[in-house]
Amino acid sequence: MAYWDAALLGLIQGLSEFLPISSSGHLTLASALFGLNVVGGSALSFEIAVHIGTLLSVLIYFRKRLLTTAQGVFSKDGAESRKLVRYIVIGTIPAALVGLSFKDSIQGFFADPAMTAALLVINGFVLLSTGFVSKSNKTMNLKSSLLIGVAQAAALLPGISRSGSTIATALHLKISPKGAAEFSFLLAIPVILGAVILSVGDFAALNEEQLGVFAVGAIVASVSGYMAIGWMMKLIEAGKFLYFGIYCIVAGATALFFV
Repeated sequence: MAYWDAALLGLIQGLSEFLPISSSGHLTLASALFGLNVVGGSALSFEIAVHIGTLLSVLIYFRKRLLTTAQGVFSKDGAESRKLVRYIVIGTIPAALVGLSFKDSIQGFFADPAMTAALLVINGFVLLSTGFVSKSNKTMNLKSSLLIGVAQAAALLPGISRSGSTIATALHLKISPKGAAEFSFLLAIPVILGAVILSVGDFAALNEEQLGVFAVGAIVASVSGYMAIGWMMKLIEAGKFLYFGIYCIVAGATALFFV
């Protein structure tokens, strides 16, 4: 893989991680359609590298909220901060259990672009379903955080968007659009961290050329991810979240003819 290819895939990752169009699905389809092969066959390691980039983008974008929450956890008046942390932990459990239990099976889906394209179509219909939900301003609770966590576990499959499935579930649970998006992005932090930790051994086997290529992908993913978060926060509050469903259906159906 050339540096230009890494930059292109990093851009796709950064934009599609926080827009509800499946980053893993787009990386899989882009690699298949454009023949972008990761050097040394380290496709999974490259995906983890660009996920590190998007992790940095969410940490930077929500740095004030994260700092306030961290301070509140140890404060006498930090009940809301402790609730948020509790909800994030609960929401992370389903994905952790599924990821650890079915790691090999899930990886098999990444080798099947046609299945990825089909799942992207399904993702589109999930997004469109939010158009039938009336706006509400309910806040998070233990039940909603668990259900959103289950939706996040489903997004381990390429083609199912993590942000799309979690935000859509939150909206169906009557969580406010802004609250749904913010919780979805914060929920990404422990999931990406966990994936990085589990893949540390894979990075140790990379050579200097691979590390350089992966670094380019991660940097581009970080910058584009930061921009995508800001864009997404505005779009969901404007009620335009479901329009991404049309894109996913068209993109997935089109990809089925070429992969």
